[in-house]
Amino acid sequence: MTRPVASTSLDAGTSPRRPKHDRTNGDIATMTGRMIRALRDRGLRDDDLEVLKEFARLRDELDRGIEDLVTQLRGYPSSCSWSEIGTALGLTRQAAQQRFPKAGGIRRPGGQEAKYR
Repeated sequence: MTRPVASTSLDAGTSPRRPKHDRTNGDIATMTGRMIRALRDRGLRDDDLEVLKEFARLRDELDRGIEDLVTQLRGYPSSCSWSEIGTALGLTRQAAQQRFPKAGGIRRPGGQEAKYR
């Protein structure tokens, strides 16, 4: 006696799709931190100079990402204060301003628009 084959909604020859995961920024940061720690803690190997180059590339990419995010946070409509940004980065307000001079934003303290000459 033959059993009936269960029908599927997939076309023949295709593999089932993995469900899409909605990753949050925190999930991505946690995963990235785990990968970096795993590379750092694995012990010395022959390819460590290549790993060092990759770490430097990642550092540069993270720095660019942080600078872009600070610029976005300073701009309208967010208009985050330098104090808020400094606190998030573990810096003082002044240190944050000095580290990201191009991210000045378009608004002045108190919500007044900046006047350009």
